[in-house]
Amino acid sequence: MVLQVTFHAGLVDQGRKYFGSMAQDYGIKPGIEHYTCMIYLLGRAEQIEKAEDLICNADFIDDPPFGQLFLVFALPLQILSSLSTLL
Repeated sequence: MVLQVTFHAGLVDQGRKYFGSMAQDYGIKPGIEHYTCMIYLLGRAEQIEKAEDLICNADFIDDPPFGQLFLVFALPLQILSSLSTLL
């Protein structure tokens, strides 16, 4: 819920802080919904490389259902990255 608020408000730094503190401070392993929120937050802030890094370094990227879902995010990020270099 907290990450959703940062997403809707466009608070990238705050969202990254909360995402990082989940595991580090509270022992909560981020789930797919947390990664999804962060990817969208970073994408909306045009921080495409950081979003790509988050995808590549996700804990469960090798798990079949999650890995396939992250591939769905990879293409739009590549498109956004290409568009940002053209604009």
